[in-house]
Amino acid sequence: MKLKRKILAAITSLLIAASVILTGCATDTTKVNTAFAETGILTLSVNPEIQIEYNREGQVTSLIGKNEDGKKIVESYQDYIGKNCDIVLEDLISKIYEAGYFVDDIDGNKRNVVLQLEPGSILPEEDFLLHMSTSTQNAVKNLALGSDIVTIDDNDYDQKYA
Repeated sequence: MKLKRKILAAITSLLIAASVILTGCATDTTKVNTAFAETGILTLSVNPEIQIEYNREGQVTSLIGKNEDGKKIVESYQDYIGKNCDIVLEDLISKIYEAGYFVDDIDGNKRNVVLQLEPGSILPEEDFLLHMSTSTQNAVKNLALGSDIVTIDDNDYDQKYA
């Protein structure tokens, strides 16, 4: 009789634990997807790493420095809200240049500029990432830098080298 009670108690405990675990795993993804579908995030990485959040029209709503260098650059750039992403990208690249982050590495290689579109980001226009890559290339050329531009579209999980 005691063995049956122990088995029953063990099974009951397992069922309760399983239901708690499964309840915790079940999130309402419609809220997450709907909220994220209204915005997009483009990450600019040189050494400073900065996330650019934008709305359906491609206008910047926030900047987040993802590392200490990125935070310093964001702090120095105050009037970005409402500007188009391409303008903000060009401004950020200029600020990164002015802060000295495009200096050659020890081995003489130029720094790569990486643009990454975060998964689930909205695209204000069909060729948004190409447009952002072109703007970045222009900013790098205007500063006479020899850096390569690498764009990564995590929505399609492919890489495009500009």
